[in-house]
Amino acid sequence: MRLSQMLFDDLAKKYGRHASWAAWNDNLAADVSLLAKKMECLKTSVVMIGLNVSTHQPGIWENFHGRDHARKLMYAFNHSPYRGAYMTDLIKEVVEPNSAGLWAQIKTGTIDLQKQIRSFRTEMRDVGVTERSLFILFGKKVSQLFRKHLANVYPNYVSCVHYSMYGKGFSDAGWVEKTWAVLEAHSRETRATFNTLEFVRNDLMKEQLQKLMNNSSGVTKTTVPASVASE
Repeated sequence: MRLSQMLFDDLAKKYGRHASWAAWNDNLAADVSLLAKKMECLKTSVVMIGLNVSTHQPGIWENFHGRDHARKLMYAFNHSPYRGAYMTDLIKEVVEPNSAGLWAQIKTGTIDLQKQIRSFRTEMRDVGVTERSLFILFGKKVSQLFRKHLANVYPNYVSCVHYSMYGKGFSDAGWVEKTWAVLEAHSRETRATFNTLEFVRNDLMKEQLQKLMNNSSGVTKTTVPASVASE
């Protein structure tokens, strides 16, 4: 559905500290002011899910924008059919850069997982997703939690390697290529059942990938703990 200004403002007040939209300023990834100017591209037919925030977000809609490996999200989606997708975390109000530490809090009950799941479903209702909306899950732990607690409600989902993954095969270009391949296959396989928005590579995407491949040897990689990279 197309967002009204009223709904956009309401979502910003309720969820803007941990959510955002998959649209970026190519010249300044951290600039989220364009979201209010590009509301026509925002969509709820696709939802991208991370585990939790790793640092405090000082402003509205700033999650997933302009920090470290989040640049890969911009490279992968800014000119794709999934530009404008809603982006959020499964676990809210918990700042933890180490996914193993977060997992320990879930296992000990320090984090009330059922409360988090209820809050997530409320958020999805407020955003306006449907049972046919596509959920893109970044990382093993998000996928594990989603399959166990949410897949019966939102059956159209696909798991992708977390964008903080690094190492052989996971340069910026490598991650983008692998993620596109997964989404292309999923959209083909589920289009008839869920009317999944088709994911195909347009000319701008191909040009972006070629640039990343050409520049891969010059990219400065940010090292993150293995526990975060594999979340």
